[in-house]
Amino acid sequence: MRRLQDGRVLRVWLRSSRTDAVRELDLMSKLPRHPHLCQLLDVSPHGAILGFYGESLQQKLHKQQYLPADECQSLVGQCADGLAALHDFGVIHADLTPANMC
Repeated sequence: MRRLQDGRVLRVWLRSSRTDAVRELDLMSKLPRHPHLCQLLDVSPHGAILGFYGESLQQKLHKQQYLPADECQSLVGQCADGLAALHDFGVIHADLTPANMC
């Protein structure tokens, strides 16, 4: 991962199934920009580069076992907002885990 000057973190995203990867990357390239969705920055034959702000929820929970209630409430609201944007676009997120929540 690499941090840009604007605060975004770049993460290389590789998938094992080429057919699934092409389909997911094509879908991601068509999504509207949204403050609570990561942004597809670049695609290569080997994967993609995603841009997002901050660290993942998994990284936060690794550093500190518990999060304050107000931070949890904010994270849930942001997650719900991002999922609603996906649903409005006709997409259902099938892999929502702390590792892919920022």
